[in-house]
This record gives sequence, structure tokens and C-alpha cells, in this order.
Amino acid sequence: MNEPTAVVDQLVEHWEEMREQGRTLLVEELCREQPELIETVRRKLSALATFGSLANDATGAYASPPSATGIPEKINGYEILDVLGRGGMGVVYKARQPGLGRIVALKILLAGGHASERERKRFNSEAEILAKLRHPGIVQIFEIGETAEGTYLVLEFVEGGSLAKQLDGKPWLANKAANLIEQLAAAVEIAHQAGVVHRDLKPGNVLISEIGIQQSNANDTAIISPSMHLRVQASQAKITDFGIAKRLDGDAELTASGDIVGTPAYMSPEQAAGRIQDTGPASDVYALGAMLYELLTGRPPFNAPSRLDTIMQVVRDEPLRPSLLNPKTPRDLETICLKCLEKEPRKRYVSGAELAEDLRRFQANEPIVARPARWSETAIKWARRNPSRAALFGTLIVGLLTAIAGGTWHTLKVRAERDRAEHNADLALQAVDEMLTEVAEEHLALEPRMEEKRRILLEKALAFYEKLQAENEGNPKLRRQSALGQKRLADILRLLGRSADAERAYRRAIDRLSPLADANANDLDVQRAMADSHNFLGEVLRLQGNVAEARSEYESARQVQEALRNRSGNLGLDVRMDLARTRYNLGLLFKESGDLDQAHRELDASILELRSLTEEDPGRHVFKQHLARALFNLGTVLRQQNDLMEAIVSTVAAIGILDDLRKQNPRQPDYQHELAVARNNLGNYFARENRKKDAEVEQRGAVELFRILARDFPRIPVYRRELANSLNSLGATLASEKNLDGAKPVWEESARLLEEIIQESGGDPTSHGVLGTTLGNLGKLHLMMKEYSTSCDCLRRGTTHLQAALCLNPEHSDYSRACRNQMKDLSEALIRLTWSQLAAVKF
Repeated sequence: MNEPTAVVDQLVEHWEEMREQGRTLLVEELCREQPELIETVRRKLSALATFGSLANDATGAYASPPSATGIPEKINGYEILDVLGRGGMGVVYKARQPGLGRIVALKILLAGGHASERERKRFNSEAEILAKLRHPGIVQIFEIGETAEGTYLVLEFVEGGSLAKQLDGKPWLANKAANLIEQLAAAVEIAHQAGVVHRDLKPGNVLISEIGIQQSNANDTAIISPSMHLRVQASQAKITDFGIAKRLDGDAELTASGDIVGTPAYMSPEQAAGRIQDTGPASDVYALGAMLYELLTGRPPFNAPSRLDTIMQVVRDEPLRPSLLNPKTPRDLETICLKCLEKEPRKRYVSGAELAEDLRRFQANEPIVARPARWSETAIKWARRNPSRAALFGTLIVGLLTAIAGGTWHTLKVRAERDRAEHNADLALQAVDEMLTEVAEEHLALEPRMEEKRRILLEKALAFYEKLQAENEGNPKLRRQSALGQKRLADILRLLGRSADAERAYRRAIDRLSPLADANANDLDVQRAMADSHNFLGEVLRLQGNVAEARSEYESARQVQEALRNRSGNLGLDVRMDLARTRYNLGLLFKESGDLDQAHRELDASILELRSLTEEDPGRHVFKQHLARALFNLGTVLRQQNDLMEAIVSTVAAIGILDDLRKQNPRQPDYQHELAVARNNLGNYFARENRKKDAEVEQRGAVELFRILARDFPRIPVYRRELANSLNSLGATLASEKNLDGAKPVWEESARLLEEIIQESGGDPTSHGVLGTTLGNLGKLHLMMKEYSTSCDCLRRGTTHLQAALCLNPEHSDYSRACRNQMKDLSEALIRLTWSQLAAVKF
């Protein structure tokens, strides 16, 4: 068995959550079944309390031996009751203070963690800041101390948990939202008066405790009793985690100009731009406005799929008015919210006290101080939010005035025609990307039953890019725009599922980008587009079964990305992510062609890089998603290498990451899709370990997730295909438990779904392969039930589909193995059918 690597760390991170969810895959159980694993786990994870008695106490890290729950019983006299949170650098425990019996939160920076010197300084700085802040809306500090396990803070414990846990994507009542933000604004004002700017105000750093009822007013409809006119008090809100707070009297040792500190969806534009010197009280006011926006609409003002895209939106875009997302939003409260979210700090409320007072006025039905933006300000903001359309509109107006002044429309037409190609190509590209492609790729992709609208928008973008290519052919001034546009055209074709057209388009993009990349090695956009074109061309070819050419394209992408890695400046993290993605794509290719050792090496290298990226920038969900994909695919390789225990560990690590991402982004279908695939695979591994009940739990969980996706996105065939695949796996588990009556309808549903998909799309290797396997399973079941004629029919159809899959992907070992097995089953079924027919003949 290979020694567990950093994959096990992910298992540790998510183990407590898995145990709470009732999953049976616990480390102790693994170690009982695989005794040789115990020493490896002890050696690698002895510093982590999670594994309890499995980690020996050789370093004296625990103040007392860990309890049976896997956490220490005491730390420096504090009785540990539970784990509230865990990260790579420390743990937050629920504890009971000795002597007083008071329940507290014990936040400890582990001595064996990965905390840098800067993190340790921030930890101590947080203690100093909290020590001088006294307010009901700020979590209080009781003690700071040292133990063998690390530095710890003893903080006020708030029973209700964080605001983030109470957010479910639904708008709050207006008065409830206003009351909560008013409390926070008053607390923030105390911090500002003490010379402290929090810089990371967000729902996760706001703790909530219910405190009863208060008098209602006309703005709030949550009336408990018409006679009493009372409503539930929203809560007492308390601000916590001053770890990256800035002291206005100087914080140079912890942050430097250019650092981006905070959480993108709630950080102010000055923070997002890295202007540390401009970060002040107005930055916290902005964050309060972002939280108010989320309470009113169910979503933050900006929240793109990646950290970088969110930051760009914060810096560049204006938020939609809350009333467009929630028509019930009162106008005055919307005005207050948008004033907090002004791009320029000077236009926001000058203090938390001023914001709190305006929120109080709103709740008391008094006139507020803030005023809606004038039409001229709205026009300026519209122009900033839509620079392409604004520029084109401005050009049109200027041109129109010129034409009128000159007395001829012909001059306008000639000038517009001449200037259009040379001056507006960039604007046009940006306009289409913003108005069509980004909407289709990012926004409509998240909306249930919007596949057709998404396809229409992509088709419009495709038509634009095709026209751009035709009009700019041979124009040397527009070679760069044309080459980048060709790459975008290929991306759209790939998203539309037109793989043959996408292949040709990527080849044209590479032909046009190559001379530009050779001529200007510092043009990072061109270089990354070149690498992406090679990578996605490799992906298209791999899915077509063209292994040799796909490998060549992946290697070309890797060559460009490795050259970029050391000279990419601010894009360094993205380039490293691109390289890691290419390497796990190569790993997939090697796995599918049977070179498992090489696949293992490529996936290990990808995981190492992606783990490093997630540690350097934990807020980037895309890094975590790619890490989960690499871990999941490593699990499939390990399974084929017959290292089933390591395959389980790797897959569980992927599931933990994807489950976290899904909870943080419940409207992102990719996370749910990949989580379901991983759970289905884990069920298959359990089935091989003869852990049938565990296998059934995971496979039913995967089926349920895919049913939701197939229901919400009926025009995306991959969700139905994966639902069919999960049903096939579940049927196999039920059949192995001798539950033939349960397996039969499951397999029949799987076959019906796959036949529909193949009729609609003509069939791809995976659809044919899964359908062939499913029909083979049905044939085997009918054979066991002595229904020989039906068995022969299923097995014949199954082998036909498996042969179709092998024609499209001849090197797929699973399909060739299944085909051989079904041939044997078909032979047996034919023999038994013949004998049964002979036995029925009366001589």
C-alpha cells in the first residue's frame, strides 16, 4: 500500500462533519480494517486532535489525553465540550472555564499548524484589539494564554452561531434586516472610535443570539398577535474575528500596499484594488451595506464563480438595485443600502453612527437623510457599468451632431464605417462578452430550466464572432482581437456541444495565436489563450477517443504554462491553476489509455500544486474545485491499481471539499454534479469492499442529487446520463444483496434514460458504454430469474452498445472487460434457453 499523502489531511478536515452527518466512514473503522494503516496515520497526523487515540502523545501536545470523541478533554484547565470550527492553522473549541463554569469559545493557534509569522502576529493583534473594545455588539475577550498546543484566546461564546448559517438565499423582512445592520453599525462605530477598522465584516464573522420580542411598527409584517402588536426581535448581533483588522495608528507589519485583504463578496472597492492606504471606516460601512443587500435580496451584491471575477466586479460594476431582485424592498431602505455601496468612500456614510441613525429613522417611519442618486449620477454609473454600450452610444451621438453640422448623413456613414473596424473592435468584443457570453456561461448556467435561453445567447455570441472573423480577415491592426475572438468562438462551440466544429475552431485559434505569442512573450492574455486553446482542443480530442493527438495538445499547453509560471506577475496563481488542470487532464488521458503509473504521477503533481494554491488563497473556490476533481480522479486510478483503501481516502477527501463548496454556493450546479459523481464512486468502492449498506447509502445519495439536477436542467443530457450511471451502480448493489425485485426497476429506469439520450444526440462513448453495462446487468438478472429469452435480448443489446463505445474509444478497458463478460453471460443464456425449449418439446 502506498503511504497516505496530503490527501489524508483533507479527510481530517472534513471528518467531524461527516461523523455528524451519520456517515460510517470513520478513520477508526478504516484502521480496524487495515491495521497497517494505523502507524501511517499516527505518524502523519499526531499533531491533530481529530484522530483522538489514534495519534499518540509523543510530543506532549495535549494538556490531557484526547477523549473518545477525538478532541482533547482539557486545554490549560478548560474543559473542551465540542469543536466549533477548524482550519489549517488552528481550532475553535466550545469549552467550560474552570472555577466559573462559564461557557466560552477557545480559539487556539496550533503549534503544529501551518501558521506563518504574519498569521501569528495577526492572532496577537486580534487579542490586543478585542481587549480595548467594549460593546454588546462585539464579542468580548476574557484571556490570552500559551500552552504546549499553541497560543489561545478565550472569547465570549454566542449560542446562536453565525449569521452565515441563517442565510438560505431568501430575503429577510425589511425591518428585521434593518435592525440587524443597525446593531452592527453601532458596534462598528465603537471600533472606529478606538482606531480600529475590521476589514472583514461578513455573515461568517457575525454571531447571533435570540433575545426575545420587541414592539412592532408599520414597516414590519411579522406580527405575532394582532392584539399585542409584538414581533420577534431579529437578534443580538455580535462582531467577531478581528484577525485582519487595521489599526489606524499603523499596521504596516501586517499588511502592505497591494495586498488584497478581506472576503471578495463583501470587501470595498478600495480593498479589492489593494489600496491599503485608502482603507478606513468607510470600508466597513461598505461591508455593512453588502450584508444589508444580501439580507434584502438573498444574495451579495457581487458574487462571481471565482475570487478574481468577484474582485473585478466589486471594482468595476455597479450593483443592481435591490428592488429589481426583491420588489418588496422599501425604497428608503434601498437608498440606505446603495449609499453604503458607493464606489467612492466619500459618498458613503461617514461613520457607523450615521448609518445606524438612518436605519433607526427608517424603522421609526421617520424621513431618512440619504437621498436617491440623481439621474445624472445614475447615467454616469450606467456608463461605468456598460462601457462598451456607453462608448458606442457616445460615438453615435457625437457622429450624429457632426453629420447635422456638416449637413450630410453620408459623412457620418463613411466615418462610422472607417472608425468601426479600427477603434471599436475592442469595445465590440467586450460588449458581446459582457452582454451575451458571460451571461450565458455564468448566470443562466446557474438558473434551472434556462438551458434554451442560454443556448440562444451563445448562438448570438457565436454569430457575432463569426462575423468578426469574416470582416477582420487580413486586417493587420486587428490580428490580436481576431485571434482572441477565434478562441472565444471555439469556447462557445464547445459549450454548445458541437465538438467537431469546436475542434476546427481551436485549430484556427492556435494558428492565429501562435505568431502573436511568438512575437510578444509578455502578452499574458495571448499566452494564456494559446495554452487554453491547446488544453481544450486536447479535451475535445480525448472525449473523441483520439488519445495520441490529445496527449500532444495537452503537452503543448503544459509547455506554454510552464514558461509562463515564473513570469506572470499578478496572474501567477491563475497560471499555476491552468498548469495543474492540464496535468490532471493528462492524468485522465493516461488512465483511459491504461498507463496507470503515469496517470498517478500526473495527478499527484496536480494535487500538490492545487493544495498549495488553496492554502495561499483559500477564498478561490475554483482552486478547491480543481483540487476535488484531481483527488476524485486519483481515486479512480488507485481503484484500478487495486489500492482500494487509498482510493476511498482520496474520494472522501474530494467529497468533503465539494460538499463545502455546495453549501457555500447552493445555486452552482457544477458542485452538486461533481459531488454526486464522487458519492457514486465511493459507493462502488464500498461495494467492492463488501460494505453493501454503506454502498447503498452513498449511491442513493448520488441518485437523489442527480434527480434534482435532471429535474432543474432537463436539457442538459449529462445530468440524465450520470443519473442513469448512478442508478446502474445502485442496481448492482441491490442485486448483490439478493434484492432482485429492487434492482430490476432501477436498472430499467437507467436503460430508459440512456436510450432517450442516445436517440436525442446520436450517442457518445460514455452513453453507449453505460447503457451497454446496464443492459448487461439486466440480462444477468433475467438469467438469474430463469427468464432466458429476455436475458438473451438484453445481453445482445448490451454487447451492441459496448461495441459501439469501443469503436469510439477502443482503449477503454472497463468497456472491453464488460463486453467479454457479457459475451460469456450471453452464451450461458443461449444454452439455457435452448435446453428449456428442448425440455418443453413433447416427443
